Amino acid sequence: MPSVQDHVVAVVRLPAEGPPSSALEIVGTAFFLDGDGTFLTASSSFSEPKPGTRLGLAVRLADRHAPVSLVPIAVHEFADPPWEIAIGRAEVATQSPFTWAGRSAASLLWERVHAYGCVAWEPADGTHHARAAYRSSEGNVLEERAAERGLQAPELHLSFGIPAHYRGAPLFLHERPRAKLIGICVGNGGLGLLRFPLRSAGTFEVRNDVYGIAQDLRDAGAWKPQLLQGRSLRDFL
Repeated sequence: MPSVQDHVVAVVRLPAEGPPSSALEIVGTAFFLDGDGTFLTASSSFSEPKPGTRLGLAVRLADRHAPVSLVPIAVHEFADPPWEIAIGRAEVATQSPFTWAGRSAASLLWERVHAYGCVAWEPADGTHHARAAYRSSEGNVLEERAAERGLQAPELHLSFGIPAHYRGAPLFLHERPRAKLIGICVGNGGLGLLRFPLRSAGTFEVRNDVYGIAQDLRDAGAWKPQLLQGRSLRDFL
């Protein structure tokens, strides 16, 4: 079965002209949904275009000692606000390590969840190939926040922070044979004393410098981007 680690990639900025031989910087994380290079990422990956550049994916090969393959992003599309997600496609043969978690009556409150994303980019030099550094995060869902029409997408607040380049990383339940996709990491929130509801009556108080925010993709399953040609996000996984 495909692994999460092999199908999560860095979103990088490439020179606008010529073959994609070098990446200038990293701007986010993306993960593949299927075998034809379709991926999800955070909309922030596309938020700051720079003249003379284009965006691509730093795809890792089966041989971890080989250089990454830099593939330009052919097309992308944004979900309507307040969703902070984008879907795109690059010409690369891939697989998806995920199944759709789906919305059920079961709460994710205090559920153990995982995220995997890119945190740094090391450009090539005369001695070493360019490479991306990845990190796995594990923690709990501290709060499930419902959507507010036109103002806020449904959110999951997490017990770990989201580094800048981690935005776009998948949030998932680590199950076999495939991980269950539940969210996409988009940023951080809050400082100080946080109060979170318990499954039983009452609240739990924790002092934390920062908590991570993931948008809850279980409620985005009906989205039908033009890129998917009539299929919904739920149909695609």
